[in-house]
Amino acid sequence: MKYFLLVHILFFIGCSCTHTSKQLDKQSAVENNDLTALMSGCGQQLVNSGYLICRENEGQVSKDEHLIIHTPPDLKCESDHCTYVKVFFPDGKPTLEKSIPSVTPLLRISWSEIVNKPVFDITDRGFYAVSITMKYLGPDGVERQTYAQGMVFMHVVRKEYTSLIENQDDPNFNWTWKTDQNQTIKMTTGYRVFVDLSPEFQSSEMSQQRDPTLNFQIDLW
Repeated sequence: MKYFLLVHILFFIGCSCTHTSKQLDKQSAVENNDLTALMSGCGQQLVNSGYLICRENEGQVSKDEHLIIHTPPDLKCESDHCTYVKVFFPDGKPTLEKSIPSVTPLLRISWSEIVNKPVFDITDRGFYAVSITMKYLGPDGVERQTYAQGMVFMHVVRKEYTSLIENQDDPNFNWTWKTDQNQTIKMTTGYRVFVDLSPEFQSSEMSQQRDPTLNFQIDLW
């Protein structure tokens, strides 16, 4: 019985059951004019920090696309909702406001709510500002709040247009070259392009050989 109680005492001592923050950051992203809202969506699976570009097709169903806001999965505060999100529209119409339950690490906002129409059209273009207020428990168990901001750029291409951003084998490409970062770029005479976003980086030795100013720049720093 004593062993049983000892194991349970050690368990509760070792666990972070209150989900309080370990330490407080002395710097704030918003106070220093940095954009750090964690966002994804518009067909992008990776989370972006601060900025998100959405390219949609004219006539595409807007409810099928989402703006996704991400928060820590173990976030705790004094209420059931710890994160509050505002989306500001480029045309000045009333702000869209949402909250995220503490048990959910993300919020999906359908673009049909943002553009207020069932399908995208060519006029759906502009910058949407995102403001986030997140409440959390500090190391002392007291609730605090922090802030983040972000920008989403939405633009819609005409339905008869064929983007080549993900099609590197199109026969219309007229120029092909590699950058110093080993990215492959292809371009047509209509300036439709393909850009390799996952290049295989060369070794540092080869990179220095390609860029004779590298050592000079390092000496300056």
